[in-house]
Amino acid sequence: MVDGEKSDMSRVPLPPVYSHDNSSKIEIKLDGTNYHLWSKFVEIFVAGKDKYGFLTGESAKPATTSSTYRRWLADNALVQGWLLRSMTPKIMGMFIRLPTAQAIWETVARTYYNGADQSIIYELNSKAFHMRQSGRPISEYYGDLNTIWQELDHRCPNDMTDATNVIRFNDRIEKQRVYMFLAGLDSKFDKVRADVLRMDPFPDIEGAFAYVRREAQHQATMIAPPQVSDSSALLINKGNSGDKKCTHCGQKNHIRDACWRLNGYPEWYLEKRKKGPSKIGTASLASSSGNSSSTPQGNICDSQIQFSNSGTFHSAFSVSTISSNNTWIIDSGATDHMTFNSQNFSYRSPTDTNNVSYADGTPTLVHGAGSISLTSSLNLSYVLHVPTLSNNLLSISQITKSLNCIVMFWPSHCVFQDITTKETIGTGREKGGLYYFTADNVSSHPHKVVHVRADNESNIFLWHRRLGHCSFGYLKFFFPSLFKTIGHNNMQCETCVLSKHHRTVFPPSNGNKRSMSFSLVHSDVWGPSNIVSISGMRWFITFIDDCTRMTWIFLLKNKSDVCDVFQDFYHMILTQFQKKIQVLRSDNGGEYLNHSVKSFCLKNGILHQTSCAHTPQQNGTAERKNRHLLEVARSLLLETHMPKSFWGDAVLSAAYLINRMPSSVLSFQTPLQSLSHYCDINFALHILPRVFGCVVYVHMHTLHRGKLDPRALKCAFIGYSSSQKGYKCYHPPSRKVFVSQDVTFWEDEAYFTSETSLQGGESKL
Repeated sequence: MVDGEKSDMSRVPLPPVYSHDNSSKIEIKLDGTNYHLWSKFVEIFVAGKDKYGFLTGESAKPATTSSTYRRWLADNALVQGWLLRSMTPKIMGMFIRLPTAQAIWETVARTYYNGADQSIIYELNSKAFHMRQSGRPISEYYGDLNTIWQELDHRCPNDMTDATNVIRFNDRIEKQRVYMFLAGLDSKFDKVRADVLRMDPFPDIEGAFAYVRREAQHQATMIAPPQVSDSSALLINKGNSGDKKCTHCGQKNHIRDACWRLNGYPEWYLEKRKKGPSKIGTASLASSSGNSSSTPQGNICDSQIQFSNSGTFHSAFSVSTISSNNTWIIDSGATDHMTFNSQNFSYRSPTDTNNVSYADGTPTLVHGAGSISLTSSLNLSYVLHVPTLSNNLLSISQITKSLNCIVMFWPSHCVFQDITTKETIGTGREKGGLYYFTADNVSSHPHKVVHVRADNESNIFLWHRRLGHCSFGYLKFFFPSLFKTIGHNNMQCETCVLSKHHRTVFPPSNGNKRSMSFSLVHSDVWGPSNIVSISGMRWFITFIDDCTRMTWIFLLKNKSDVCDVFQDFYHMILTQFQKKIQVLRSDNGGEYLNHSVKSFCLKNGILHQTSCAHTPQQNGTAERKNRHLLEVARSLLLETHMPKSFWGDAVLSAAYLINRMPSSVLSFQTPLQSLSHYCDINFALHILPRVFGCVVYVHMHTLHRGKLDPRALKCAFIGYSSSQKGYKCYHPPSRKVFVSQDVTFWEDEAYFTSETSLQGGESKL
């Protein structure tokens, strides 16, 4: 091309292009972790500028001699600039040399989009299934769920072509998402959840969310703190209440509609006037400036207490006007126990709670926390010190949780009662529309304190024996009211020392616990026992689900029965829980490494992992479980002098109890509770635990006795049936086992004595 032609070409005018103003800028930066959000935003942005064809290739590059080439070159550079400026500097350098916007777009997709990556899809589904509201606003909880669902829809598009099937599939997905959304709601929405599930026609996810959101707003409106009434003492003073003046009596701080001279005096005020003057004052007035003060009443009609009608008060501060260091007001709305008097504390400790707020948002400082003994039998372990209060508050929610009790209210009084023992812990008296805690007679009668302590110790040891000699720390978790005056660290049991004494153990690795049930099953075989069980068994095999720590035990006559039992266990899990065992972990014993076990695992796709030789730590979960089972079984046998031939029933009973005891590995849930999160376990049998080996009288039905024969048979309690809802009872004279619920227990009496001739020789127990 000659110079003249080049000069002419340079004078050809170009069509206008989009200017690089702030509106032509993609705000979201690609950082390598947010490709899905970034790509969607880029698509919307570029399509809005009518340049989407430069990403897809529809705006093909024309020939260099074409009249549209320079326009295409400018537009392509414009889109390239949009893409590159929306990346972080480190990522931008990877794509800046690519020639076209389409090349940049496709290369970024190949680099950061992994499509239907099953691990990511699994993680997204797991997050959705396990997401809970946990006190968050409904909109925030639903938004987090919806974000995950949109990501799943993007990664798992519906490839159906038939319109009817597409509609049915989408309806099914909608229902599943409604169920998932409802399942994660807080417990306060139980009624709302039930209302949605009863709707006909069944709503889609948007309809369900809209209904729950409306109900949440309704609850927030209806449960809002009420207006301050004439029985309240914590006042919210918005503005200057001193400007109010009654046109009837001429006094300040109230208006004609609230004048007691005109409308009558409250009953509680008349009662206090009869008893004489008392210390009356407002409690923690909260002004708009945030300052709190306690001001004695004065300059009002007949010593009338001032009340503000312009504000509301926090439910945690719904208290009376009578101020006393030793008076505690029972408050159903208080989130914690609170006191204004630091001298009440028997023990002080720091607290994470820095302040509490009044209804108008004004905070007041918390100066610490500690323990306070209300009576010799009732101790408050965590009480906030709030000096600006004028009354001590007793939180019903805290005391019912910590002491495992209920509160029953009557018009004149209320009673705190232990749920398990039915013992009265404390009482309260109604006065002026509020309930005041009153110390019971326990604190004034030392002999009664001793009696209550002795009763509590007796109940503690009874449940300790019933639950297979579990630790006293777990018992305190179950029955906190029994330990009000007794420290669980001071409890001692000789049977536990004899049956559980051991050397230092290998610490468990809780951090690697599986998140799906039956994805990993641990197994171990114990035996042979030197003493044959009453059912002729000498071995037992355990199977432990790593996720839920649920334990199954099978007694064996021979070690060679392991393969048959494992196959039965596999099919039982498949039938009852619709789950397949993915990994079996055991030691390298011959019973696990024979041809039958290997072929069964290969046939069913089970990965069999074994520990190295002489390294039992690698199968630590099963080893520790066996030790736990044997400790409990040994305790059961020793406590009631049971013959060692009952070791099989003792081990089965130990497994029954352990599956129903909370575990720290499971955040103090029981294995059965943990399993219920993944599978339906309505078929599980639950009956009250009893002391193993105690005397039990089994009712004899008319078909098995004469008219003058005894109506019951004295037996020994030996455990719980796995297939019937009843107790297993052994009759030594006839060597028969009965399973029945028509029984009477004498748990303080063991059937066998220490001199029983049935007691066998030494065994591996």
